[in-house]
This record gives sequence, structure tokens and C-alpha cells, in this order.
Amino acid sequence: MKIKFILTVGLLTLLFCGCKLESNPSDAITTESITTSESGLTNAVNGSYALFKDHLTFGGTVDYSLMYLRNFYHLSDFASDDVVCGQVTSDALFTSFSLDHTPTQANTRYFWYISYKIINNANTV
Repeated sequence: MKIKFILTVGLLTLLFCGCKLESNPSDAITTESITTSESGLTNAVNGSYALFKDHLTFGGTVDYSLMYLRNFYHLSDFASDDVVCGQVTSDALFTSFSLDHTPTQANTRYFWYISYKIINNANTV
């Protein structure tokens, strides 16, 4: 009986003691550290530039064919006479080549989503 009591008290002690909850991630950069040092500003600007090449969650999923720079060329250069497409494909490249853009097209929506995200990040710095 004494052992059960000691084990129960020991278990309850372990359950109710704990660490202080830190609500901020340990790798998060604080606003004060960004604005008070040159390296903080450099890191913030580099983070905005990283959005040009990173794959982000868009529409609830990560589509590895969606990248800002890839879509930039799809929507601008591929629609010109610089590229010749010899076959039909279901890739967004062909819809860009054939000038058949729609506002609901994934690469068009992603391009504008990232564009405004980059602008927002730059304005935050």
C-alpha cells in the first residue's frame, strides 16, 4: 500500500511539474533584432528574395511545379515568339504558350500570390 502511494505521488509530481510554455518558435526573428542591426535587415531582405525560388504551400498543397521564376517565364517570355511548342501538353506551359490564360489558372494565381507576398515582406522591412 505504501509503495502504491509513493508511486502515485511520484507520478502526479512528474505530471504536474513542467517547463514554462514558450509561444514563440526558438528560431523566430524578433522585430527588435531586425531593426537594430545591419545583419537583421540583411536577413529580412534575403528572406524576401528567397520567395522567388521557394516552393510554398498554395491552395493547401505544395506543388513543386509552382515557382515564382518559373511562372514569370511562363506568363511572359513563353507567350512571345521566342519559344516554339511542337506538341500539346497539359502543363501550364502550353496554356501560356497558346495565350489561353484564365484568372483561375494555378500558375497565374500563384504568380500574383507570391508577388504580393514579396511586396508585403519588403514593406514590412
